[in-house]
Amino acid sequence: MIEVGNTQVAQYSASGGVTDLTAKVADLKGEDWLPGLAQPGNVDGKQYGIPWYAANRVVVYNKELFEKAGIKEPPATRDEWLDITSKLNKDGNQGIYLTGQTWYALAGFVWDEGGDLAVQEGGRWKGALDTPQALAAMDFYKRLQALGKGPKDADEANPPQHEVFAQGKVAQIIAVPGIAARVLEVDAGLKDKIGFFTIPGKTADKPGTVFTGGSDLVIPAASQHQEQAYEVVKALAGEQFQTELAKTMSFVPNRTSLAGVLDGDEGTAAMAKGAASGRATPNTPQLGRRRGHLRDQAVHDRRAHRRRPGGRGEEGLRVHHHDPEQRILNVVEEPLVLALPAHRAHGGGRGLPPALPAAQSAADLPAALPHGGELIRGGAAFAGLDNYAELLGGEQFWQVLLRTLVWTVINVVLIVGLATGVALMLQHLRRGLRLALMSALALAWAMPIIAATTVFQWLFQSELGIVNWLLVTLGFDSFAGYTWFANGTATFAVLVALVVWQSVPFAALTLYAGLTTIPSELFESARIDGGTGRQVFRHVTFPMLRSLFALITSLEIIWVAKCFPQIWVLSQGGPGDATTTLPVYAFKVARVLHRYDLGSAVAILLVLVLAAALISNLRRMVRS
Repeated sequence: MIEVGNTQVAQYSASGGVTDLTAKVADLKGEDWLPGLAQPGNVDGKQYGIPWYAANRVVVYNKELFEKAGIKEPPATRDEWLDITSKLNKDGNQGIYLTGQTWYALAGFVWDEGGDLAVQEGGRWKGALDTPQALAAMDFYKRLQALGKGPKDADEANPPQHEVFAQGKVAQIIAVPGIAARVLEVDAGLKDKIGFFTIPGKTADKPGTVFTGGSDLVIPAASQHQEQAYEVVKALAGEQFQTELAKTMSFVPNRTSLAGVLDGDEGTAAMAKGAASGRATPNTPQLGRRRGHLRDQAVHDRRAHRRRPGGRGEEGLRVHHHDPEQRILNVVEEPLVLALPAHRAHGGGRGLPPALPAAQSAADLPAALPHGGELIRGGAAFAGLDNYAELLGGEQFWQVLLRTLVWTVINVVLIVGLATGVALMLQHLRRGLRLALMSALALAWAMPIIAATTVFQWLFQSELGIVNWLLVTLGFDSFAGYTWFANGTATFAVLVALVVWQSVPFAALTLYAGLTTIPSELFESARIDGGTGRQVFRHVTFPMLRSLFALITSLEIIWVAKCFPQIWVLSQGGPGDATTTLPVYAFKVARVLHRYDLGSAVAILLVLVLAAALISNLRRMVRS
């Protein structure tokens, strides 16, 4: 038995890898299931996924700001919601903090209007965001979003909306109730000031429709113990376990009739009320592949909700994900190591990493995956250069390539330039100061990438960051509350600063080591001849270290061009695609869209671009 995300069931069923449980629905009291969990578990009229638990968004509000505005009851309709939010949006407070890209909220408004994200016509899915219903939903979203200062070109994670709410100047946000714990981590003084209510609907008799995230239970078709697996599923989906799960973990149980067990918990009770009219994304495996980040966000939401005060925390339930690429490596590497002599295994191991992407880039994996998971079992059709043609024929690849080139040039020029200045300065410092500066450089260089990236996130945080505070202190008042990560150019600049800061130490120390090998007599002769500092560098230092400069430049080009963790942790390539470089693009295509063939092709093209950029430089270095 396996726990899967509710929107993942269609993908598993398309591969033929899970058991049809349609005949068990009545035994499991299926007529009482939450629609947002039952709907995605049913594919083409067959029930493959059995609802387990759910989580969805509610309105989290500041009780103190509501009281000051004279608002005694949460709104019952969307019109009332707009009215009270307008009253709250004054005196320096935001009526609601809603970013322009919170698609989960928009999806609910679309469903409330009778629309959908996509519709099926003639056996094919077609986008439906241009329908009158969807446009009406967008109009409501726009009016609601305008009653606050949420950035229009960002989502709720940029900047993290719990940090904005924790400043006490925001009356409402749309989030899972578990966000309250994160708010209290920032300001524990808000403990008794946080309230929750269900997202209002168009009429008072029905709450607003919400996107339902959660988990379903499936039984692998290959299981040799089908009946025993079903008994486990039946127990986990049964009334007794569901009641205990809801009380212990503050999750919404899978049955509408069990919503009452949560009445003592304001946040979860509001969530359960909304879940009764919840929906999920269109039930197609293609949407699951192309919008994989939605599933990742749903997992994040469930984990965030588990951190609520009184819950057991993330360790209460665990989901184990199996990486298909890792399984390929296991299948290929172990026979090689066992069957070949040690020296051949070593050579094969070095050639395996580039060989696998090259092989995948020539495979037709999208066509293969829905028919049996050939990515894992093998047998994918040979596509030749079709994947490369698809990439090179599209506009997006060239945009990302240009951005990668700009990113690389800016960083490498700054790194080599600053490192040269630092190395020359080290040459002229006294021993004690030189040792102190070299120690500081070594410590900066040794700092883990993720740790350094996290520090930069804090430095440039909109409300608590030291950079905004310093700029405002210096008289730049426009930077008060400035959201660096909501603007593409600003985010790009922050990432450049981060990568340069991390890279300069290595280059500077290496160049300084090279400077110590130049005979001091050469510098003395140049000065006696009346040479200036610039002339000495141009005619003595640089010629003597030409090959070292070439080596450092080549290494920095490679490291900067393939830079991934800093970009992914800080911005995930956003906002929009403003910081998406080729490595990030390859990851998005492969792991988010589940196009491992196209992702591998992007990786191979990156290698070819780097080879073309470095070949002349490396040839000169080898000759010298």
